[in-house]
Amino acid sequence: SKRYSVLYLDGLYVKLRRDAVEKEVSYVVLGVNEEGDREILDFFVGGQESAYGWREILQQLYKRGVKEVLLGVFDGLPGLEEAFKAIYPKADVQRCVVHKVRNTLN
Repeated sequence: SKRYSVLYLDGLYVKLRRDAVEKEVSYVVLGVNEEGDREILDFFVGGQESAYGWREILQQLYKRGVKEVLLGVFDGLPGLEEAFKAIYPKADVQRCVVHKVRNTLN
């Protein structure tokens, strides 16, 4: 779709076996369309989570046709909000409640 109400961005760390077993990030983008249906829009496996990696993924989404987003929901990764706003400047952003609670309990 061209327009999504919400984009959830999260990096999930999983152990992967390549030459050795190491934790790598799986970038996952989940979109909620205007009808309320959830769709996995993109995922990418590899490396360590970074704002630069997210910016690349968001640029690819934009090129594939996701032109308008109303709200972005993600954790407090440094630089992620700026990367998101560079692609979707009119969107609002919100810190993920799960990440907020988890960080508060720590």
